Amino acid sequence: WSRRAKYYVMRHFSQFIRPGYVRVKAMSGTSDVKTSAYISPDKKKVTLVLINVSDTNQGFTFSGSDYQIKSMHAYESVFGPVAKDKDACWIDRGEFKPDATLCLYPKSVMTITVSGIPAEE
Repeated sequence: WSRRAKYYVMRHFSQFIRPGYVRVKAMSGTSDVKTSAYISPDKKKVTLVLINVSDTNQGFTFSGSDYQIKSMHAYESVFGPVAKDKDACWIDRGEFKPDATLCLYPKSVMTITVSGIPAEE
């Protein structure tokens, strides 16, 4: 057996979005990046899934006023010609600061895990 593109796509929606998480509003500044976000029942974790449907790199900068961020971590799968194994791959992009701009590769999916607390707490 081997891991293929569908495995990596499902991993973005299953590894960090756990039972009890609820989808919350998330927006992208471009139609080339499809965005969804999910918050944990205790509201201490948010998972963002970004899909770059374009053939070009897309920059992403996180912004949110309703959440005090403690840490952020990104994981990315790249599909098509950019992928190292010609089908797909999983890249741990590591920790980053909320004001950092991340590059989403063409035809990629990125999961960003956020730890923190809602601003009203």
